[in-house]
Amino acid sequence: MEATKTQIQARLQKVREIGFRMDFELLNSIPDLDINKIRIQFGFQVEQSTEENIFILNVQVVYAYPINKDEKVLVDLKTTNHYEIQDLQSLVKYSKGEFQDITGLLPTLLGISIGTLRGILLVKTTGTILADFPLPVVNATDLCKSVTNGK
Repeated sequence: MEATKTQIQARLQKVREIGFRMDFELLNSIPDLDINKIRIQFGFQVEQSTEENIFILNVQVVYAYPINKDEKVLVDLKTTNHYEIQDLQSLVKYSKGEFQDITGLLPTLLGISIGTLRGILLVKTTGTILADFPLPVVNATDLCKSVTNGK
């Protein structure tokens, strides 16, 4: 049986920073910051929009660093990304507050959102040691599976 391909028409409508924190004091207090010890954590949340054909994806990245047996947050950035997607209701379902991606759309939008996050983070970290440590490329499909426990 041959898989059916769905053509999706979408555009990134809006990106907003909804939270940013960088601990400059902590960054400046680490004498020889080892970029290899930075732990990057991602998070995302699908938000149901009240507007028709609008898909909202909130993403977050946190850079944490080990200091004296604790992990301290160096950077925390959150954005909200609004996508206008033609015929959205046929591509995703919301049931009892739960989001269901019936066409595999989420990893593509998450990849775009993380790329946008990368650009914002690059601008925000200019002039710091983190400017030489851009957000790495991640596999959005694997990230979706890890967050949703493979569902």
